[in-house]
Amino acid sequence: MRKLVGLGIGLLMAAAAACGTGGTADSPDAAGSSSVDADPNADLAPPPADEGFQLKSPEITIPAGSEHTYCWYTTVPLSTATGIKKWESKMTKGSHHLIVFMTSSALAPDGTLVDNCGLTGGGGLGEFPVWSYSSQTPDQEAPMPPGVGMEINAQQHLYVQMHYLNTTNTDLKVHVTINGWTYKPTDTYMKAAAFVTFYTGINIPAGVGQTYDTQQITCSNTPVGVKFFAMSTHSHRRSTETMVYDNGQQILDSTNWEHPVIKNFQTDAPTWNYYEFKGQLSYRCTYKNDLAKAVHTGDSADTDEMCMAVGYFFPADGGPVFCIQ
Repeated sequence: MRKLVGLGIGLLMAAAAACGTGGTADSPDAAGSSSVDADPNADLAPPPADEGFQLKSPEITIPAGSEHTYCWYTTVPLSTATGIKKWESKMTKGSHHLIVFMTSSALAPDGTLVDNCGLTGGGGLGEFPVWSYSSQTPDQEAPMPPGVGMEINAQQHLYVQMHYLNTTNTDLKVHVTINGWTYKPTDTYMKAAAFVTFYTGINIPAGVGQTYDTQQITCSNTPVGVKFFAMSTHSHRRSTETMVYDNGQQILDSTNWEHPVIKNFQTDAPTWNYYEFKGQLSYRCTYKNDLAKAVHTGDSADTDEMCMAVGYFFPADGGPVFCIQ
């Protein structure tokens, strides 16, 4: 297993690192994440029945040269509410990312697969999903700090968004496997949640070589008095740089869209360093167009763009926080 060097995280998370700490890592969004060197042909072993659960999506065929974003709907087989203390996941070849979204009700029958699903998975703003875990690397672990957990209900409804980009000349058979390691129902823990930002106004001018800068986008609802333990950014392939700031002071800078810098406020477990914002979080993305047409905000990593910062914090008794502009 390979731990992240320095401190890091990435894909829809938000927060800053302790001054003087931080580093570049080649794995994205996931709370306190680390990338795992594993056999690409082996699947994850499930946790023991009394220590967690496993989610495994159906096998899907991705045709050669195609891009798809699927949502797979299911219910977690838990009989009692508890807290997740570690996520881990494995994605087969051709996977760009996965995101786990929890919902208060079932948006579709268990086992349903929907192609080209959007961010809210069909629930709309009235049933906005709770971003809970994500990964952009084939094998990833995301432990919470000691005594911290992500709340999950008994028979929790959720869906997994799976983005595939098959750049090969052959069809790929793909699936994802996700383990949630949990506290015992009698354990006590502080609740963790995500702070997710999303910019809707990207408008890269038409023409190869055209550049665009979002400038700093400020979130006035940045959580205060809480501890962030992980953070990163998320963008698509025209992105040249993504940045996160605290009250105007840069705290994260990444130039790799596919494997963004991960701020993981951890030195050597179980010792953790946490970050508390001094002001408002702001974020910024720059782009260079490689198409003759304009590029706007959208789900496709091939034809659209995104600009996001995502971080994980505790205590989070009020649940996740969204900054959508």
